[in-house]
Amino acid sequence: MYVASSTENTVGVPQQTPPLPPMASSSVANKNKNNQVPTQNGGDRRPSHPGPTPPSYKINHQSPIPERKRMSKEKEEERRDCKVRNYSPQAFKFFMEQHVENVIKSHKQRVFRRLQLETEMAKIGLSAEAQCQMRKMLSQKESNYIRLKRAKMDKSMFTKIKPIGVGAFGEVALVRKIDTNHLYAMKTLRKVDVLKRNQVAHVKAERDILAEADNEWVVKLYYSFQDKDNLYFVMDYIPGGDLMSLLIKLGVFEEPLARFYIAELTCAVESVHKMGFIHRDIKPDNILIDRDGHIKLTDFGLCTGFRWTHNSKYYQRNGEHGRQDSMDPAEEWSNECRCHQLKPLERRRRREHQRCLAHSLVGTPNYIAPEVLLRTGYTQLCDWWSVGVILYEMLVGSPPFLASTPAETQFKVIHWETTLRIPEAANLSPEGMDLIL
Repeated sequence: MYVASSTENTVGVPQQTPPLPPMASSSVANKNKNNQVPTQNGGDRRPSHPGPTPPSYKINHQSPIPERKRMSKEKEEERRDCKVRNYSPQAFKFFMEQHVENVIKSHKQRVFRRLQLETEMAKIGLSAEAQCQMRKMLSQKESNYIRLKRAKMDKSMFTKIKPIGVGAFGEVALVRKIDTNHLYAMKTLRKVDVLKRNQVAHVKAERDILAEADNEWVVKLYYSFQDKDNLYFVMDYIPGGDLMSLLIKLGVFEEPLARFYIAELTCAVESVHKMGFIHRDIKPDNILIDRDGHIKLTDFGLCTGFRWTHNSKYYQRNGEHGRQDSMDPAEEWSNECRCHQLKPLERRRRREHQRCLAHSLVGTPNYIAPEVLLRTGYTQLCDWWSVGVILYEMLVGSPPFLASTPAETQFKVIHWETTLRIPEAANLSPEGMDLIL
């Protein structure tokens, strides 16, 4: 009874289907009309087999994000290969350690500058409004500094004028910055040679000391960047040449002139030591003279600050410490030196031959301390040894341990107690002799 009545109500009372969306009503109605099958009573019944599923409603719209064009399989693989590079775990570890160290260092420097400003304002007694203005100026300068550090640079921003020096790993050229017309000395290092001779630690040490030095005794570093093949250091251009050129020109310094340059060299070496570095390659070739006659130290390729990034073993996977020190001969200079084949009258000046001998080594051992040659461990005192050797050369006219071969020079340096002699013909004052010995 309950079932019949319910069936009767179901058949007798037509069910109303819910209204369809306007944009899809016609299509769905035609679909239902095609699927209806006529019966004997004139009614309609549904087909016994299931019909196709009604299509879902699709709303056409335009996305603000353009669709990426389909690329061929070869181009897709090429695109992925050019962006994904494989790095060794050691390289990744080094990058992360250095990055974290630089972030912490930059934060400490910003805090120090802020505290320094607050201290200076408290001493002067500025008003609250003036202090607020000074803090805003400092904040703006910090922002500009960070923006400059992130700016991308390349060698196309400079115009090369002429080469002014050649080294073991590249050259130094006089360049002009295109946008400012300022003159700089650009040092270019070939990455292949740096890696081949295991000089990564020394290059980083040189970059660090040039960047941290904030005094008048060290050549200032303005920019450092790199490309696929080279490393670039853009530094102050010192037009006066080096001390070796002055030694060749004058031969022997008068004691007042030697006193002046040794006093400046003492201040320069002391400034390097105060920063926590050891130069290890103090020689006349690495002492530049500016347009005012004052000296500046350069070429910190053998410098060390006893930091983990300055240790060559960190960059080596296997083997002993392969650092090429100043006592290692450079074959290209040794082969080029032919002074011993010339007759004495054919040599213009004896001092020119001395310079050729000095250049026959990568950092001639004439100026290297005995403890560095013996590799027995050394301190900042090795730089003061070099200062004494330079003073001897200024007053006498030649290095104290000059010899025809590097091996003989090293032997004389190591046994300096028996080989160091001041010739009587030098006519040095007692003060000069006492300072040397």
